[in-house]
Amino acid sequence: MKLSRIARLALLALCLGACSACSMQKLAERITPDGDLALVHALFKDLHAGHTDAARAHFDAKNAPSDKTLATLTALLAETPKPQLVGANVTKQNSDPWQTTLTYQFGRGEHVHVLILHIDGAEGHRRINTLHIGTGSDMHGLMRIATWFFSGLLVVLAAVVMLVIWLVRRNQRKYKR
Repeated sequence: MKLSRIARLALLALCLGACSACSMQKLAERITPDGDLALVHALFKDLHAGHTDAARAHFDAKNAPSDKTLATLTALLAETPKPQLVGANVTKQNSDPWQTTLTYQFGRGEHVHVLILHIDGAEGHRRINTLHIGTGSDMHGLMRIATWFFSGLLVVLAAVVMLVIWLVRRNQRKYKR
């Protein structure tokens, strides 16, 4: 079956559109257990409402953050009420319960802050073990590099597809049946 040139271009555009529709945030949400996402959303809700004691209950007792750290996180939530989930890692070793590491991004452009949460514990008793807030100037640079890198990969992929199409057509012209 021979496809016309317009049909091939439409198929290529459809495939590229489907690939670009994939979202890192949706992927991170899918691989993260629902209970862990609910725990983090409850933490954000408590901090946004100003309930510091209720927010402290979401943390492991021996690794509870300082008041200054919670105040910083509350200020970040005031600026960016819905932070973007940019990364997730779920691991399980032997018979231990799984551990989840979530990375959230607050703000855009040069003024980005990154929040890293490490969650562990048994099913039903999950607690936030570690919380780290970092500045995002490095994150902004990294995202810029990642954008150029993946754009370059897309250009290389398009060039390879065009080369394959050209070689197949050339071969068909050379060796007509």
